[in-house]
Parts: sequence; C-alpha cells; structure tokens
Amino acid sequence: MFILRTLLVIQLDSPEPLSFAQIYDAVNDVEEGLSYSKAWVHRLLKELVDKDLVKTTSNSASRRMYVCDINTLMTGIKKIKADTIEDLTNQMEESQATIDLLESLDSNDLAQQVFAQLTGKFDTPSSRFLTGIDELHHVTDETIYSAAKEGDIIRCSVFDVNSFINGVNNRIGRIITTPALGAEIRYAVTSEVFQMDPETTALVPEDWLLSFTKGILQMQGRGLDFRIVKPKIRGYQFVSLNKEIMALMISHNPVTAAWVTRKFNANLIDNVISSFDRDWEEAIPIDQIKPEDFKTLGVDSDSYMVSILERGLALKGPDER
Repeated sequence: MFILRTLLVIQLDSPEPLSFAQIYDAVNDVEEGLSYSKAWVHRLLKELVDKDLVKTTSNSASRRMYVCDINTLMTGIKKIKADTIEDLTNQMEESQATIDLLESLDSNDLAQQVFAQLTGKFDTPSSRFLTGIDELHHVTDETIYSAAKEGDIIRCSVFDVNSFINGVNNRIGRIITTPALGAEIRYAVTSEVFQMDPETTALVPEDWLLSFTKGILQMQGRGLDFRIVKPKIRGYQFVSLNKEIMALMISHNPVTAAWVTRKFNANLIDNVISSFDRDWEEAIPIDQIKPEDFKTLGVDSDSYMVSILERGLALKGPDER
C-alpha cells in the first residue's frame, strides 16, 4: 500500500509513465531518514504489476516504464476480485469433496476396522444414537434392509407419518425392493396415513404416491405384508431385523432413535416385537380393506389418501387382488 500510494500521488502531478529510478527516488523521498533498498522496492513493484494494479509499457527491463492511476487501480481490483472468487470456489469444491467423503464413511464399519487393527480381535457395536431422518435411513438401510436375506423378517411400525413424509420418495421405496432378496417385511402404519392434511401430502408428488401405492399392492403377499393398525393402539415406532437388531424411535421432532442389538438389550427387543406381533394380528391388510373399515378407522372415505388407495386398487385389477 505504501508503494501504491506513492505511485498514485506521483502520477497525479506527472501522468507520464515512470522509470524504476524515478519510482525508487520518490519512495525514498517520502520519509526523511529512511532508505529502502532497490531490491525491496523492485520486489513490491513486481507484486503490484502481477496484480495488475500497475501497468508496464515494455517487457524489456532496461526500457520498462510504469503507469499507476485510477484505471490500473480498477483493473487490479477487478483481477484481485476474480482471483479471490476462484480461490474461494476451489476451496469450496475441496471442502465439499471432503464433506462428501466424510458423509460416505460408515461409523459402524470404521469402528470395527479400527478396533480390529488396534486389538487384533473382531467386535461389533451394540448400540448407538441416530439423529435426523437421513442418519436413521442410512443406518437402517445398511444394517437392516440391505443386510436382510432369505428367511429374515423385517418388522416396521410407523405411528407418526409426518416424521418420514419429507423426502419419502427417496427412502420408503426399499420396502418394495427388499422382498426381492427373499426377506419378509411386516409393515404397519396407523390410520393417520389416511388423515394427512393437504400441506403434508403436498410434499409428495401425486404420481409418485399413486405409483408407490400400486407397487405395495402388487408386492402384498409376495414378501411384503402392509397393514393398517386400528385406532387407539399406540405401540412402539421402530424397524427391526429378526430379533437381533432394532432402531427404536425416541423422539419425532427432531427425529432421534436408539439403534440397539440383542447383545445390548435382549429384553427390550423381545418386548417391542411381542407388542408389535399382538397388534399385527388385528391390523387390516391394505389389499383387504373395505369401505366400512374406513369408518372403523375413523377415516373420511372421501379423503385424499383414501382416493389414492382406491385408484391403486383399481389399477391393480380384480384378478390381482
């Protein structure tokens, strides 16, 4: 800034290009008793030229002249602005790449690998807290849905539909694809699914909802058993793999769950599943629901979600029911 200010002041009085000697003498004349070396002045002058704050009239060192005025100042500021934006953009891209890498890491697998490397023995975590719907989906997908194999039973109980509605089209499709692996899914929801308000249903595209409903109806009895739980039954909201692994909802806003294994608390898992199985026997299979059942469930037969189900049943056709 000292060199830049000196050049601007000189050229206010003398707009002609300046030689290095003129600049050097002017810099040393600014303050009496101070003497700056030619190397120091030359280095800082070069930095100003590199930033386009000062313009040169020749590439030859012996004939090089320097210009510094409002025009070069504007050009230099423009270059500094562009260079800074580019640097920050590159930093953002690098940061995003790091964030993506960190998000892709599975804490469960990483903990097992570190434990094995440090102790020489293999072990698995028995419990952890899950915060947010994205983490809940990621962990249950990896440890339950993707881990399920032929003969396994996945139980899922949903009592608060609103907890899952945002981004549902990216998450719930797994209950249709997982049975293809040979696992059985017992999926229970409350009658609240038919009572969602317009603001909630607006978060889900109608065409996706209709397609998903048709998919459920087509998979019903083919590895998927989707049922509606009767009113006044308030069980546990969870998803489990057999009686070995369970993600049990603790709170809905924000979404928080406890991921536990049988090793951590076998009684907890057994009690939750026993409660689910009792309610399951009285729940209504989605493909067997009748108009009079909606009254029993306390649902308006003219509601939006009922119309979606009826359209799905019509698309399925009587031979498939």
